[in-house]
Amino acid sequence: MAVKKKKSKSDSNNSLGGFLPGILTGILLTVTFNYVFNSNPEVEKDKIKEIVNAQEIKKRTYDFYKLLKENEILISDDDISVPEEADSGAYLFQVGAFKNANDAEIRKVELVLLDLPTQVEESTVDNGEILYRVLVGPYSNTSKTALARAKLAENNFPFLLVKLKQ
Repeated sequence: MAVKKKKSKSDSNNSLGGFLPGILTGILLTVTFNYVFNSNPEVEKDKIKEIVNAQEIKKRTYDFYKLLKENEILISDDDISVPEEADSGAYLFQVGAFKNANDAEIRKVELVLLDLPTQVEESTVDNGEILYRVLVGPYSNTSKTALARAKLAENNFPFLLVKLKQ
């Protein structure tokens, strides 16, 4: 036979026993927070009016106008030269030299994935050995050369800048 346990008053008070101190703690923290962090807005308005109406507002003075006039350098028209034309040469980046053609092709594919114009060139060294050079370019525009250089450096490819002979 099962015996039913009667509920006592202490069981129903357990839930209220934790709830009431939580509410009181929350109210106490709210009042303390408002007291500590809220200042009197009228005091702040008085300080602002005092600063605005102060007679001792200093105006900033700048000396560079005077300094520039004193340090002016006059150049005669004979000393002024027309800038020379920019170097019109084309540049390539050598991004590797391999003994094995497959290694050169792998490097070429990596560079093509970076959207760089790439080619593999076969060259013979003094001792008769064949090297496969991976070249990026050619670039005749300096801004495009700089962009290619940035892409190579960003992706940790060692490179050598080569100027093409005209």
